[in-house]
Amino acid sequence: MDLEHIKRLSPDEFETYSALWWNSHYKGKATVTHKGPKGGDQGIDLEIRDEKTGEIFELGQCKRYTEEYNAPDKVDKIPKEFIEKFKCDMEIKKVKKGVFFSTLEYDQETWRRAKKLGIFLIPPKDLEK
Repeated sequence: MDLEHIKRLSPDEFETYSALWWNSHYKGKATVTHKGPKGGDQGIDLEIRDEKTGEIFELGQCKRYTEEYNAPDKVDKIPKEFIEKFKCDMEIKKVKKGVFFSTLEYDQETWRRAKKLGIFLIPPKDLEK
C-alpha cells in the first residue's frame, strides 16, 4: 500500500494496518488495544506479545497524519516530546520496549531520543513495504 493511501486510512484503520505490518515484518503478535470505557487507550495502540508465552514484550503507538489533518498537534515532523510521552505510557504498563508508527517523518532529535529510550521508530517510507 502506498503512503498516500495509508494517510487516507482512519485512525482505527491505521492502527490495524500497523499491527498487520508488524506481524509481517517482525517476531511477536501485534494486536490493537481495546479502548477504555471513555474511548481512550491510555496512549498505547498496540500490544506485541510473545507468540509462545502470550506475554506482552513491546508496546506500539500509531500516529496517522495527513497534510489536511494534523491537528491537534500541528506538527510536520514527530518531535521528541511525543516519544517521551509514549515512554511514560510504557512505564505505566511496565513494558521496556516500544515501537512508534507514523505517517510523518521524525526529526533528528527524536531519532536520538528514541534510541536512548528503547523505542524503535518506523519511518513512513517503511510502511509502504
